[in-house]
Amino acid sequence: MSNFPKLLYSQYAYDMAQVILEGFDKHYRIFRKASFDATYLDTEILQQVKLHYIGFLTHHQQPVKNF
Repeated sequence: MSNFPKLLYSQYAYDMAQVILEGFDKHYRIFRKASFDATYLDTEILQQVKLHYIGFLTHHQQPVKNF
């Protein structure tokens, strides 16, 4: 059974997801620029990276605040 909500209605959640995606894009551009073998990262590999990342996020717990 999936924990994915049936209805997405929170603008706050959407905005947070957008910021996370923008951060991912920023770090990916930095990674590609620094990578000496960027040609290895073809579309198929990037699709697999996305799928692994989604899987990681599915079971990722929010970090505990230490302050």
